[in-house]
Amino acid sequence: TAKRICTEVTSRLKFLNPDQLDLLVEGTMQEQRYLLWLAICQRYRLIHDFTTEVIHQKFLQLSLSLTHQDYEIFFNQKQEWHPELEKISETKRKKSRQTIFQMLKEAGLLTRDQAINPALLSSRLSALIGQDSEADWRVFPVQSLEIR
Repeated sequence: TAKRICTEVTSRLKFLNPDQLDLLVEGTMQEQRYLLWLAICQRYRLIHDFTTEVIHQKFLQLSLSLTHQDYEIFFNQKQEWHPELEKISETKRKKSRQTIFQMLKEAGLLTRDQAINPALLSSRLSALIGQDSEADWRVFPVQSLEIR
């Protein structure tokens, strides 16, 4: 188990640039959570797409409730373009949803009652997001006016 966890964490951290890794070490607990969320989204395309296509869009529309049905609709739409997703069992699909929602809660982006929490990015974290790609901003529930 320890080897698997180490491999998983390492695979995520590879997606952060050196400045982001420095802040991960030196930053506050919330900055660390946001950076880890960014790394997860960069590592896993499905999570990235769910975050940018569903969560970020709902936040911009001020529809702050995230439901299991939101995930199911998203997943069904993805299946149309990615036939390999049809091979995923219902059990694995539910486990995937449960894991994503739990990670969102741990990152501070989703409340216990499934409400989307706006990301409160520090100035030093804001300076590092988008260094590699402007698309990195969309993995956080923030208004475009808040960016920089």
